Amino acid sequence: MSAPFEMHDYFVTCATGIEPMLADELRAMRTHSVRPQRAGVLCKGTTKDAYRICLWSRLASRVLYSLGDVNASSAETLYEAIKAMPWEDHLSANGTFIIQTTGTNDSLRNTQFTNVKIKDAIADRFRELFDRRPSIDTVTPDIVINVLVRDNKARLSLDLSGEPLHRRGYRQEGLQVAAPMKETLAAAMLMVAEWPRIANEGGAFVDFMCGSATLPLEATLMAADIAPGLLRKRWGFTKWKKHDEEAWEALLDEARNRRKEGLKTLPPILGSDFDARAIDIARRCVRRAQLDPYISLQRLDMRAALPPVDETKGLVALNPPYGERLASTDEVCEIYKDIAEVVRKRFMGWELAVITPDVRLSNCLEMIPKREKELYNGRILSPVRVYEVGEAQEVAAPVVNDQFGQLKQHPEAFGGKGEHVIAPKFEIDTEAIENRLEKMYKHFEKWARKTGVTCYRVYDADLPDFNCAIELYQGAGPSAGRTWVRIAEYMAPSEVDPRLASARMEALKDLCVKIFEVPEQDVILKQRKRQRGKEQYFANVEEGPIVGIVSENDLKFEVNMNQYLDTGIFLDHRDVRKLIYDRIADKTFLNLFAYTGVVSVYAASGGAKATTTVDMSKTYLDIARRNMQRNELMSEHDRFIQKDVLTWIDEARQQDERYDVIFCDPPTFSNSKRMDDTWDVQRDHVELIKKLGDLLAADGEIIFSCNKRSFSLEKDALEHEGFIIKDITKMTMPRDFEKNPRIHCCYILTKREGA
Repeated sequence: MSAPFEMHDYFVTCATGIEPMLADELRAMRTHSVRPQRAGVLCKGTTKDAYRICLWSRLASRVLYSLGDVNASSAETLYEAIKAMPWEDHLSANGTFIIQTTGTNDSLRNTQFTNVKIKDAIADRFRELFDRRPSIDTVTPDIVINVLVRDNKARLSLDLSGEPLHRRGYRQEGLQVAAPMKETLAAAMLMVAEWPRIANEGGAFVDFMCGSATLPLEATLMAADIAPGLLRKRWGFTKWKKHDEEAWEALLDEARNRRKEGLKTLPPILGSDFDARAIDIARRCVRRAQLDPYISLQRLDMRAALPPVDETKGLVALNPPYGERLASTDEVCEIYKDIAEVVRKRFMGWELAVITPDVRLSNCLEMIPKREKELYNGRILSPVRVYEVGEAQEVAAPVVNDQFGQLKQHPEAFGGKGEHVIAPKFEIDTEAIENRLEKMYKHFEKWARKTGVTCYRVYDADLPDFNCAIELYQGAGPSAGRTWVRIAEYMAPSEVDPRLASARMEALKDLCVKIFEVPEQDVILKQRKRQRGKEQYFANVEEGPIVGIVSENDLKFEVNMNQYLDTGIFLDHRDVRKLIYDRIADKTFLNLFAYTGVVSVYAASGGAKATTTVDMSKTYLDIARRNMQRNELMSEHDRFIQKDVLTWIDEARQQDERYDVIFCDPPTFSNSKRMDDTWDVQRDHVELIKKLGDLLAADGEIIFSCNKRSFSLEKDALEHEGFIIKDITKMTMPRDFEKNPRIHCCYILTKREGA
């Protein structure tokens, strides 16, 4: 246990833009020497002060206990400096830890390699002192060691928060609306809106676009004086050797008492949303927060929203959809005008707070903000604007050209009532694209007939004005005789008028009907842009599914042409699948991030002794089962497991499962409770492959594929871990993707004997 009054240095991290607000919050907790920095605040305090920040801060992301800077001019100097540190003061010899490194320099160019050097130094110190060493635990480590490499120094800290502090404990893992608002951002928004003052004055709270109820929940925690960390079960300090259990329990007792008293004077909190699924998730979150008696939730169109009975003042706080989430920028402004109509009819005299990156908000609302604050939603600048709800005001239209591709507007672009100018008509020159498509179709159609390929790419952004990929899918089985043409539009750059881009795609659809001789309904246009959160798992319910059966190497697969980002079969993996088919006979096969299980079907067809297919999506696993059954390959030796893949891997390692061939095609980026709220394939692939090595049978091999265009396999770090690497990217690149060689990269990895 540390001395109760001993002062320590801390760095409390936060999102960009929140630093001054976090500094004020820490000063209110009587923390010492508070100094805002980029992405955080430096301060001093006792261990109990650090616990208080963990428990009570509504804005902080992490609380880092400084261990000091060490020489990192080379791998060896870093190793020696780390080994000399008194790690036994913080961790038991039989304990567990994890290292999280950011930053590089000329000698330490790879964070995974840096992690290995630090791990070795700590392990060697414990072996010399105690003849045993602590082990790495990526799930529930006793301590988390945070390392920042900058220039020739490495700054070391202990992460006392463990998981990021925005994880309050009321969200249910795996059950969430797409792109939910982070809790710390919601709290910052409410502070900008001065919600604590409004609540103290007896004002009510309403959010009629509440999604999973993040804003109503954070508003309740604030107004009822509830510590945001009170629900959390795990912290980064509970198994730390300097942990002060008495001080922590005293803080918890105080927080429980303050919660009990605060709920007695809580003003009305209302949340509503038109989406029934969102309201169901919101109710579960509220129940997990043990606040269901205090927050009223209902499914309701926002145009029917009402204030609480007899409440004449309060705050309406909204996180509305914006340009990235909707089909057109006009649609966004219509939503804003609906918001203005609702608040003027029923919330006159209230305050309105809206967070959105859309610069046209004030114009569409016909309100002038009385207060603004620039915050960031991830990397997106998303200002909070606060208004007094009153009569409509004339607001000058903004001149913008922002990241959502909005048009440069001039004051005359809107009438006095916020009406839009009629969109111009565009004349599209299609001669060049028509010639190109005819040429490419003739070339690939001949190749496809010769090789028996029935689904292939014809065009991939060959001309800058037509920024898309075009693929043909020939039906098989019950879909025989039908051909679908799928146009996957890449998101246009911000300088391109979105109406012009849309007009080009419509002209291209007409050309495809003519050139490929297919009915208009069989030409499908999809915008191919970055998906957020779990959007890729949910269907576009506004249009019915276009589902069919296609064939590849005499195997039949289900495809969905219109509802998801991809169709259900990755065409660029055609040769990867054949490679697995050719080497899988009498071997056990593991398919991770399996999507619709196409590779598992190939493995079963190639004579695999057993297949295991793992994906977190029930929708995709259902398709995978149907694909296996459709080819009459399903047996008792084929497993389909719905689970977070990273969690399953750790469980399989604990159970000593072994596989002869492992195919792993992870997403480029994904939300994950296991990777500091995100999975990034460039950052995290070494740790993933190391774990997969534990699942390999003798002479087993990992086939690792990645479609991140800028991906670079960390060969030095993997070879250091005992892997032999063979780059098979070129040999697995199909003919129809040769002009775009970065569409994927692929490697075979095996373990050196004795590694």
